[in-house]
Amino acid sequence: MTKLQSPRLPKKLTPKTLEHLEDHEEYASIEISGCNLIDQSARAVLFEEDSLRSTVFTGSRLPKLRLLDVRLEACDLSGAFL
Repeated sequence: MTKLQSPRLPKKLTPKTLEHLEDHEEYASIEISGCNLIDQSARAVLFEEDSLRSTVFTGSRLPKLRLLDVRLEACDLSGAFL
């Protein structure tokens, strides 16, 4: 069985607010908090070394989503296609 490890995050993350996601967009070393990303549609999005808090992805379609060293806290992914 593989042991889960804590994400490796930089000591300082840049706060960022997202209103929508774009195809093939990369989000790196940022802190996202309280964003409403309901019913988004974007392919091959990459989140790397990020912290996402209280962000809502309800009903979003994010095929080929990649998460690398990402912390999700109190996020809503219900009904999302990942």
